[in-house]
Amino acid sequence: MDKKWYVACINDPRSLKYLPVALKSASKTSKVWIPTQLVMRKKQNARTKQDAWEEVERQLYPGYVFIQCDDHELCTIESIVKGSCRGWMLKAGGQTRPASLTEDEIKGLELIAGEHLNRKPHLEQFDMSIGQDVEMTAGPFKGFRATIIGIKKHMLQVETSILGRSTKVEVSIEQCVPASK
Repeated sequence: MDKKWYVACINDPRSLKYLPVALKSASKTSKVWIPTQLVMRKKQNARTKQDAWEEVERQLYPGYVFIQCDDHELCTIESIVKGSCRGWMLKAGGQTRPASLTEDEIKGLELIAGEHLNRKPHLEQFDMSIGQDVEMTAGPFKGFRATIIGIKKHMLQVETSILGRSTKVEVSIEQCVPASK
C-alpha cells in the first residue's frame, strides 16, 4: 500500500506526548513526525538570582503533527486524533476525507526542519543592554569578548580589544551571546 502524509491539529498540548503511543498501539505501520528546533531560554536561578541560559526543544509548528499512514488506517487514526487528543485532521475545500500532503510538500518541510537542526540554537529572548558583556560566536570576530555600546534593530555596536587596542565594531545580534562570567 502507498503511504501518505496527513496533518493533524492537536488542541491539547499534553496530548502530543500521548499521540505517538496511541497511534503505535492502533497501527503498527503509521509514523508520527513533530518537527522541533533547539532554542536558548533565559532562566533565573531562584537561589542566587543570577540569569542562566538553558537549551530547550521547541516545536517548529506548534500544535501540528504530521502523520504517515495507509488509506485503510486513516479512519482509525482520525478517530484517535479526534477522541483521545481533542484534535482534528486537515481537510481541503469541504471534503469529508482528510487531505494528504504531496511528497514535494513533505520534502520542503523536512528541508526547513533540517535547516533548524543544522543551526546552533538561537536565543529565544536576549535582553540586551548597553554595558553588557557579550561573546561573539560567528563571523570574523568569533571568540572575542566585547561590551555593548549601542543597539540598532538587528545590529549591536560593541567595543572589543584587537591587538591591544580598543576597537568599535558593528555585528549582528545572531553573532553574539551573553558572556559567561
